Amino acid sequence: MKMLPTIFLLVSFAQSADTLRVATYNILNYNGTARNEYLQPITNEIDADILIVQEILSQTAVNSFSTTVLNNNYSTIHFNDGPDTDNHIFYKTDKVKFISDSYISTELRDIAEYKLKVNSTEEFLFIYSAHLKASQGSDNEQKRLAECTIWRDHLNQLPTATNFIILGDFNFYDSGEPGYQKLLADEADNDGRSFDPIDSPGNWHNSESFAGIHTQSPRVEQFGGGASGGLDDRFDFILISEALNDEVLPNSYTEYGNDGQHFNVSINEGENGAVSSEIADALYYGSDHLPVYCDFVFDEVSGIESENPKDFLLLQNYPNPFNSTTNIVFEVKERGNVKLDLYDTSGKKVLTLIDDDYSPGKYEHRFDANSIASGEYYIVLSTDARKSSKKISLIK
Repeated sequence: MKMLPTIFLLVSFAQSADTLRVATYNILNYNGTARNEYLQPITNEIDADILIVQEILSQTAVNSFSTTVLNNNYSTIHFNDGPDTDNHIFYKTDKVKFISDSYISTELRDIAEYKLKVNSTEEFLFIYSAHLKASQGSDNEQKRLAECTIWRDHLNQLPTATNFIILGDFNFYDSGEPGYQKLLADEADNDGRSFDPIDSPGNWHNSESFAGIHTQSPRVEQFGGGASGGLDDRFDFILISEALNDEVLPNSYTEYGNDGQHFNVSINEGENGAVSSEIADALYYGSDHLPVYCDFVFDEVSGIESENPKDFLLLQNYPNPFNSTTNIVFEVKERGNVKLDLYDTSGKKVLTLIDDDYSPGKYEHRFDANSIASGEYYIVLSTDARKSSKKISLIK
């Protein structure tokens, strides 16, 4: 490795952050003609940047949801007509760029894969949506496990440290379910391992102890299809990859409309401490599920980013925070000199980790931080044309 003479470099770490709200909502066999007057105020109040829905039925339904419910404020894609009901994505182009969609086949329904790019950071983000097998019983649990095994095997094929979110109507009754455990398991290949942002293990079904995280059903009465019986199940989830653990805005994970005071009753019974009476009524009539959303903060460090994203891609280190050692993954797009430096939060360079010529490809550098003190730092990857950074946290 060739080393360059020491150069004193002043870097401004004025930090900006772009918050991305991701929401999931099972909209109950939505055909485009019914319940629009209820779904519209709900989606307007949530104001997600990316909204993923389950149980949408057709291209006509997609068109109606876009125009009547979302008031043409979102972009979308062509409907994928898979077996049974389907997933679909709506997104704001000022926050993300849509790259591609693909679909994973299972015995019951397709699992959707949406590849996006976050505008503020040029990072890729994969979002997966699923509606897993419903109902209790060991046979149904095994069918959910089979779906989750296919899903986890697919996720394991993603590059290390990929940003991904898996969400939807999972129909899990408790955290001991083998399907849920499969998604979260520590296995030989953990590239596809998911994490639960609210980490609330236990038997969720019909348990008042978990009243604050239930999402089905916001209605006691049976009408218009779907489930009834009041809020007593946590069926709707947002799970994340390890790379996104530090991007979750604390306390942002929300079962929309659930104030924790409506266990086994309708969401609009009496006063609702989480939403207005109008929204509580809309949630009651709109679907047999509550929406769930979570906010993610993608930090961009100004003063070191250029407008040219073609030279390389710097991913978030993993694990982060870390104790002594962490892995730094980057992708080089063009042959040339690449530097990887470590700075403290004042902008002072602490170490040069890499200074060498690289050919196009993906690389992983294991950083041993035993020689430096605990604290927050920035790793800065640079070529002659561009610099990019990530914040890292060392905890000893």
